[in-house]
Amino acid sequence: MGSPSIFEHFKAVVQLPFVVIVLIPSFIMYFLPEAKSAFWSELSPMSTIIGIACFFLGLALFIKSVDLFIKIGNGTLAPWNPTRKLIISSLYQFTRNPMLLGVNLILFGLALTLKSTYILIWNGIFLLINQIYFIYSEEPKLIQKFGSEYTEYTNHVPRWIPRLSPWKSSHNKPI
Repeated sequence: MGSPSIFEHFKAVVQLPFVVIVLIPSFIMYFLPEAKSAFWSELSPMSTIIGIACFFLGLALFIKSVDLFIKIGNGTLAPWNPTRKLIISSLYQFTRNPMLLGVNLILFGLALTLKSTYILIWNGIFLLINQIYFIYSEEPKLIQKFGSEYTEYTNHVPRWIPRLSPWKSSHNKPI
């Protein structure tokens, strides 16, 4: 089986992250504009700057992760066309899920910038859904697929909160 086409990567991005970070927040802002509570009006203008910074940091993490999926993983971000090779270098030396960390930062940044309680709630729901999905579905499949290499990796690299220094393994390959 060859590498996924550009169309397959585009389709995966449109079907998953686009829905999570564009369609659902747009729906929230259109149908639930009253989500701006008194809490948000108390926040300083600095919250908007922090929100914008989180958004762009998240976007950078997401783009770099997709790039690693293409260059190293030989797969897409979609679970129905996953990577064929385990990625444990670059961003993946710090956290097991830099792409989803990026998506969560984008959502958090949107919530701060747009001052939306419901986008903040959606961010929490999205994180909870992914936590459950990774523990009960994705990680068992990765252990089955990559064996002790993945188990060693999970023992050293956290799921969400990045390490302060990159993890080094005999399996790491320079990019």
